[in-house]
Amino acid sequence: MQAPNEAALDRAMAGVQYADAKRVRRDVLEAMRQAPYLIPKQDELFQEVSPGDWQPCKLLSLEGVLAYSHSSSVYYCPIQMYVQTKHPRSKPTVYVRPTPDMMIERGAEYVDKAGQITIPSLTSYTESTGLAAVLREMAFIFATAPPVRSRPSAAAMAGAGAASGSRAESQSRDASALRARVTEALKRDLGQWYDALGEALSKEEVVGATLREDKRAMAGKAESGAASLRKLEEHVKTVHEQTEQLDRWLAASEAGMSDIDAEAAVTPAHRLHKQLLDAVVEVNTVDDVIDALQAALENDAISLDEFVKEVRARSRSQFEARCVAAAIHEALAKEAAMRPAGHAAAAAGSSAAGSRGAPPPYETRASAGYPSAPAGPAPPAYGSAPPAYGSGPPPYGSGPPPYGSGPPPYGSGPAGPGGSGPQGAPPPYSSAGVPSYLTPGRAY
Repeated sequence: MQAPNEAALDRAMAGVQYADAKRVRRDVLEAMRQAPYLIPKQDELFQEVSPGDWQPCKLLSLEGVLAYSHSSSVYYCPIQMYVQTKHPRSKPTVYVRPTPDMMIERGAEYVDKAGQITIPSLTSYTESTGLAAVLREMAFIFATAPPVRSRPSAAAMAGAGAASGSRAESQSRDASALRARVTEALKRDLGQWYDALGEALSKEEVVGATLREDKRAMAGKAESGAASLRKLEEHVKTVHEQTEQLDRWLAASEAGMSDIDAEAAVTPAHRLHKQLLDAVVEVNTVDDVIDALQAALENDAISLDEFVKEVRARSRSQFEARCVAAAIHEALAKEAAMRPAGHAAAAAGSSAAGSRGAPPPYETRASAGYPSAPAGPAPPAYGSAPPAYGSGPPPYGSGPPPYGSGPPPYGSGPAGPGGSGPQGAPPPYSSAGVPSYLTPGRAY
């Protein structure tokens, strides 16, 4: 196959305004490889630019002969193909250009009297068809139904009249057979083309279904994300409002509590509460001391005898403190049970607001000589976290009457059981019934 003349193609395209010149050049080069006897030229073709207005249009054309096989011989049909300016969106215009010694075959199915060719690839032409495909189909159709034939001479025409009767019937049979062969070939080619098109459409349908499913999934995720964003914005707004309420409450509370003595506010007002606090401190202190002795023994800072002696002494002191704390706790519980119902409720509220195992409420600030706290605004409620402010003990200046009676102070009475322990110490208590904050951490 000869290489196409690209220089001639460039000259023929010069001055013609094509919408996609690169595509035109590529398709024309492919067509010239398919039909090497076609030569690119620049020519004019009358076209209807508006209804009833025909004007000559300058176009690129491929002019030459198209080779095809017929009855085991190679024939050449002169053709001319015009490439439209909107190529590849517009189909090319193709004509048969018979020489003086040729004539268009009468009854040719795909060639009209003016020589314009109409074949299926031109009728259903698309951007993907291409010029080379049109030339291939033309060669195939011409092989079964040649569009031109030799022009008969005068002598042949004179003798043809005598044999026209018998030959007319033969030609009719040949035409029917030819039409049947062409129809069968076209059915076969079109069937293959439709099969390929159906397979491509099936693949496109699968891709389209996948894309639609992805679109629905993305829409669901976007809607879920928008809902989550709205909830988050509402939550942030609520937090800001609660923070502003808390700031206002703190400012009002601080303005009304500037004269409160912090040290006096946390000092136990009842003597039993002070004794209980001292006993609990003693128990926890001994635990820390024993831990320190254990570390010193492991580091060989003290001997085992010294360790045992110190632990024994500290354990005795811790046991006595536990007994004192348990006795005070029992006395306070009995006293709380004997108080009226209103005082018992106030004591329960104070015990809930204090630390773990804290005693009943302290004496009122008025009975202890402290000034009453001003009544500030109620703090905002915050649900479950943080707890609502104001759930602690009642404000100083109100509550149960000051403790003025109770069990006699320790320091008098008989010696403890077994003659051990200081004078007036309470009897030893078992671990049963002892508050949780007094339960020993270890046994020696």
